[in-house]
Amino acid sequence: MPPLHAGVCYNQSMKKTAIFLSVIVVCLILIGIGFYAGNRKGSEQGATAAEEKYKPLIERSYPKPPEVLNSIKGVVKKIAGGTIQMEVNDPEDYLPHADNSPRKTLTRFATVLPSTTLVTIDYSSGANAKTSPLALSSLKEGMTIFATTQANIRTSATFDATKIELVK
Repeated sequence: MPPLHAGVCYNQSMKKTAIFLSVIVVCLILIGIGFYAGNRKGSEQGATAAEEKYKPLIERSYPKPPEVLNSIKGVVKKIAGGTIQMEVNDPEDYLPHADNSPRKTLTRFATVLPSTTLVTIDYSSGANAKTSPLALSSLKEGMTIFATTQANIRTSATFDATKIELVK
């Protein structure tokens, strides 16, 4: 039978080892939290510094669209009566995407009135474009058109078109 003194020493040694390992684990956790917080703070500061440094260059290369848009390019999605449903690029999403994802799109409804001018502009014969009248019935889903209006298309989902152009 081992002496009683050896068991007490063994238990004290185990307690010291457990405390030592607990302190090491707590230190590693604190180091991990500090690394994460520092990395996040550094990323935020780097992004802010880069934005401040390159913002003038970006604004010069990709100017923000005007606050008032009176013409817009879009893809015909549906024609119902005298209304053309168009899918247009969101004017707020005008910068290129680094991940090559597509731009956000919005739906706009152009109302064709009797006073609306509909034309086809044909550049296929060279530099001299031919302009010819266009019937609303000639427009099909998937065609890209330009719509002009007096309203601000940036904020109006529905507008009265003054001119519709189909460019070939």
